[in-house]
Amino acid sequence: IKLPDGSRVQGCFTAGAPVAALAAVALRSAWGEANRPWGVRLRERHPPRVLQEGQAISQDMHRSVVIVLEEVPDESALEAETQASATLTPPPASAEVPPPPPMPVLERNVSELQRRTLEAFEAHAFELAGMESQEAMERA
Repeated sequence: IKLPDGSRVQGCFTAGAPVAALAAVALRSAWGEANRPWGVRLRERHPPRVLQEGQAISQDMHRSVVIVLEEVPDESALEAETQASATLTPPPASAEVPPPPPMPVLERNVSELQRRTLEAFEAHAFELAGMESQEAMERA
């Protein structure tokens, strides 16, 4: 499959698979993910013919190059799509949402944290010296 940016993608399809599978491969490619095209048209290089999405992949397409053409919508199609989506989505409900509860106040005893950290470091040093962990905790 030759994409509009010149890159290529390969795919293996069985005879009888829908041509839409070719379009899906093109849309899932790096080009398709980056550009998000409105639509794609597929055509075969040799013999030159346009492929329809409802059409099935046939044996005569074996090892053929399929060219992907990006469909660019005209202004009227874009306007119609925008108006249709605007009429389908209802405006957000203006029901009052209760305010979130206040954030809890965190209290930290910094000196206690420092003391426990120092004990842990000392216990670790005793463990590295070869003591058992219980004895190291008692000595720290």
